[in-house]
Amino acid sequence: MLNEVSSLRQELDYLAKEFSVLNDEGRAWSEMTMHSSKGLEFPVVTIPGLGYMPYGDQDAQEEAQLLYVAMTRAMDHLFLSCHRQTEFVSRIRQARARAAA
Repeated sequence: MLNEVSSLRQELDYLAKEFSVLNDEGRAWSEMTMHSSKGLEFPVVTIPGLGYMPYGDQDAQEEAQLLYVAMTRAMDHLFLSCHRQTEFVSRIRQARARAAA
């Protein structure tokens, strides 16, 4: 887990430098839950761990709605990542393909 967190922080630092993104406090990035992102907007949003959704016994539809809210926080760039294929991830990929067509 420590390596995953380390890698994520490196990825976020790289993206911040690549897109010259600083928040109001001069920080390159902020961590928050999808729940707490509601109503906020950011130039770049990275959502890792889609392979963990839906989490535990959470309802897939509610998790999809939560993911939608988090995804729509991105003003310029949105990055999604997953480490494993799940039914939830398959549905996201299918929706993305339909939107791109």
